[in-house]
Amino acid sequence: MEFELRQGSSSEPHILIVHVGASFRLGSQDNTSIGDPASYEGQKEACDSHRQFREELAKQGITTQTIVYTYKSPYEADLISWYPESTRFRFLDLPFQGYQTLLSDSMEFAGDVRRYSVGVLYVRIDLCLKPYFMSNFRLYTCPTFSFICWKHNSMKPNRSPRVGDLMLYVPSQYYEAFHDNKVHLHHDCYEEYPTYMPVGFMVATYHDSDSEKDWNPIYKIVNRPETTTWASEGYTIADFEGTWDRMDVRK
Repeated sequence: MEFELRQGSSSEPHILIVHVGASFRLGSQDNTSIGDPASYEGQKEACDSHRQFREELAKQGITTQTIVYTYKSPYEADLISWYPESTRFRFLDLPFQGYQTLLSDSMEFAGDVRRYSVGVLYVRIDLCLKPYFMSNFRLYTCPTFSFICWKHNSMKPNRSPRVGDLMLYVPSQYYEAFHDNKVHLHHDCYEEYPTYMPVGFMVATYHDSDSEKDWNPIYKIVNRPETTTWASEGYTIADFEGTWDRMDVRK
């Protein structure tokens, strides 16, 4: 079933996009270097892709409000200039607080998400969105993660999937997914969603969240190498128990 747009007042944006995490970060997983001059072009590439995505949504008549929730760096003024004037920013002091803390704190900063009549999209700020994502993103009808983590480590013993933890879309009819005032977005968070709530994936294939370790069709993490290796190529989640609201990877 296609999602029917519910109109709010003319002053209310339809989708809230929250970019969260460390900007101008340089290096691989667990690296905490922020603000190195070598990180500048990579972060700009990511932000340019965010702009292109907003423009794609605008072509569909979908308006957006953006929040950037990140850490302080020498390039704050540049970062501000790369987003719309209406964007709300929060720059945090180091040291790192942990990704889950940052996610939940960003939700408190966002306020009452019920103001947004379509949904909320979380995208880590150092993701460069690929053309496939921009042209295939749609208004999913349930909470939707990027994908299930790669095949060899994709299922927990109880058969619940390990989900990609860098992107999440929650449509307005399932805002109760934000229970306990938390954003439930980590590899093992599938079990934190109520059993009555359908949960979907943007692509029907397996990938690791880290694009340095495993290729995926919808984003790359900037300021680290991107591999061309797809460890789970040829596998799909079609045989996995459940019905997913998803889009298939097209060659």
